[in-house]
Amino acid sequence: MPPANRPGTPAEVADYLHKSEKTLRNWRSLGIGPPYYKPVGGGILYRWPEVEKWLTSQAVDPATRTA
Repeated sequence: MPPANRPGTPAEVADYLHKSEKTLRNWRSLGIGPPYYKPVGGGILYRWPEVEKWLTSQAVDPATRTA
């Protein structure tokens, strides 16, 4: 897991999730994906524990999945 003591950039989070920065941008515009922050002064940042929590929430249990 990436360092929890500093926020992640869109590039770092995209790489971690094996997605493109464009995908993260699209998710933000659709209101889906991991929570993000827009601090004063611009830029997008992610908190790693929240990225992990979001990723865990996306798990699919094959035993309960319907076709």
